Amino acid sequence: MKVFDFGQLRMARRRCHLKQEEVAHVLHVTRSTISNMENGTVKVAAEDLAVLANLFGMQVEDFYIERIGTR
Repeated sequence: MKVFDFGQLRMARRRCHLKQEEVAHVLHVTRSTISNMENGTVKVAAEDLAVLANLFGMQVEDFYIERIGTR
């Protein structure tokens, strides 16, 4: 089963040398919302994920990892 890997958001943002404030501006949300997305305390909407993937030069699928087991 593939699951969303919240850690990929932070790594992708840092790889692009972007601050949370800059990403927040693109999504029209607060810096705190970006922080919560990166920490996994807020779900990332599909349309926001598409924008982030484009911003970071990634595919949406790159944010998902294979989880073994059914926990």
